[in-house]
Amino acid sequence: LMQDNAMLDWKSRLGTSLALPLYIAARMAQIKSDLIADGWPKGTIEAMSPGQVALLHISETYQQYRDDAFRWFHVPFPEAERGIAAAGERLKTEARSREIVPLASLLLPAVSQARFAIVRLDREIALLRCLSALRAYAAEHGKLPSRLADVQALPIPDDPVTGKPFQYSLAEDLAVLEGPPPPGRSAQDGGVRYEIRLAAPEAKRGAGQATAPGQTKGDRAPAKK
Repeated sequence: LMQDNAMLDWKSRLGTSLALPLYIAARMAQIKSDLIADGWPKGTIEAMSPGQVALLHISETYQQYRDDAFRWFHVPFPEAERGIAAAGERLKTEARSREIVPLASLLLPAVSQARFAIVRLDREIALLRCLSALRAYAAEHGKLPSRLADVQALPIPDDPVTGKPFQYSLAEDLAVLEGPPPPGRSAQDGGVRYEIRLAAPEAKRGAGQATAPGQTKGDRAPAKK
């Protein structure tokens, strides 16, 4: 939506591609002022042609907004999500007055989606580690733990999305392991939920293949709002 609005706003300001040179000429004083404020020597800027100045301004502007978003890409997700959101807000409020061509407005909103795709895979791996630890606990004790903290044989990773332990509950024979969606995302888009039961012993299941002690049956249920 932000990308569509940026393109419509840009087109409404320029009208047609023929208006771009006139638009640049009308803003040239501000464009030069922006570049000088960014550290470019005034003499260097004044020696350039208007086209060179405009292209340099487009490149500098994009790189500034790009770096503002990308610097959060490799930090833990809870911190990255806040930083990328703040960078997005600055982009929305400042880009209209600075961008000649809306490269940053069109391309950078995808950074948040790309970062979440990475942490979603990290979360799946962490959940599988939790399930393995729960199976090991059940094999040793013949039951599921009442708390994740009761599992000591194998490490229980935190939820990479929240930076906190996964949510876990046990009611009778049903355990629920889940991770909530990050702020701004729906449960279907960013949440995950596993329902876990111990497989019934052979005597209770009737005829069929025997189940090893501690074997679990895990079903991934749709995330609930």
